[in-house]
Amino acid sequence: MVLITVISGALAYVGAGPVGLVSALLLANQGVKVTVLESAPALNRDLRASTFHQPTLDMLAPLGLTDELFAQGLVARYTQQLDREAGVSAQEFAKAL
Repeated sequence: MVLITVISGALAYVGAGPVGLVSALLLANQGVKVTVLESAPALNRDLRASTFHQPTLDMLAPLGLTDELFAQGLVARYTQQLDREAGVSAQEFAKAL
């Protein structure tokens, strides 16, 4: 759970990427007047993240954002890591949903 203590004032947030928009939403939910500024003519739909890990989903859940993510995405049943130094590849099966 994310808690933000607001003293007073307003905020201009520069950048309408995922972090900027979630930060602005958290602040607005705490009563801060937020203006988001973005130089691009439209929001970028080509996100760089290929997965959302459980701590990220836990943070977004109270904001009501996870249902939409699940509806649009695929659930990874396993992950694969590579240790570049040892050259070892390992698979871990994700917990059942």
